[in-house]
Amino acid sequence: MKYIKPWNLQIPYLRQVLDFTKDNFVTLNEIGGAGGLFVQVLLTPWLIAKAGEKSTVIVGLSVYIVYMAMYATETVHDPTGAYVNSLIQDVSNVNYPAISSIKSTLSVGNEQGQILGAISAIQSMAGGVGPFIFATLYDISLGENAPFPPRFIWLVGCFIMAGSVAMAFTVPKRSPTMASMACCSTQGIALSKALVNISSTTPRTKRPR
Repeated sequence: MKYIKPWNLQIPYLRQVLDFTKDNFVTLNEIGGAGGLFVQVLLTPWLIAKAGEKSTVIVGLSVYIVYMAMYATETVHDPTGAYVNSLIQDVSNVNYPAISSIKSTLSVGNEQGQILGAISAIQSMAGGVGPFIFATLYDISLGENAPFPPRFIWLVGCFIMAGSVAMAFTVPKRSPTMASMACCSTQGIALSKALVNISSTTPRTKRPR
């Protein structure tokens, strides 16, 4: 297996499977940026106010599963489909503010540092392990007589994120006495999300057969 470096797995995937051009990537970035701005400025505050942090996390994680499933099931066939799927991915970004709010509201002052430190450590570990796992799987999928197609990586991501959705349901209601449970739940979610950060890995590039 050749050298695998961290970057963006979505780039070689779109190039090899959908024949993306430079202009397509520019458009994708513009759409993703505009969608992300809308989500952070308007959608996230509204969703947290209406549904609460826990429900917002569940929605965000579920939407991310939909985003990956679109590639896993080969529903995205052209650049237009990728643009639409990018907007779906943007909606999943409601996770981060909601998780941060949960971490702060479900712990007392002297526990917040410990919780934040534990979650940061888990995210750092998963941020190194996840890219290696997915890049390796993708690299294998591009070889001769590969046991699975490139889209298999998205299916694996869906299953991991399904576990994080289940953990999100265990997040308790606001109560400082439930900080330990909240810590475990948010750590599990953070681990899953960091592991499945498919947008941060790149294998070697080779058009699949």
